[in-house]
Amino acid sequence: MTPLEKSEQDLDQAIRELKGEIAERPSGGMNERSDAASSSPGSLMNIPLKVQVAIGAVEMTVGELSNLGPGQTVALNKLVGDPVDIIVNGTRIGTGFLVAIPGNTPSFGIKIHSLND
Repeated sequence: MTPLEKSEQDLDQAIRELKGEIAERPSGGMNERSDAASSSPGSLMNIPLKVQVAIGAVEMTVGELSNLGPGQTVALNKLVGDPVDIIVNGTRIGTGFLVAIPGNTPSFGIKIHSLND
């Protein structure tokens, strides 16, 4: 038997085993499976993601960057009131608007404007 034939045979066996496992699972609607997945600790719904909000950017030289100091202001490429980018794990997924969250320690939040499909 050649290595290619052995690989094909192993793949066929793995497919048969997977089909058997799927057939043995209790039948249920998609919602049941989704609910179970979202509540189990190892599910996709529990994977942590890095969510960032980019309010703007600026391009500068190394010299300009090295001349920055405390108290200086850097103008960004967005205007006050422009939508900001929502970035998840390095990928832009939509836009939103900055909002103030009132409280003992006021903070920023984001009001979702649009999400990429």
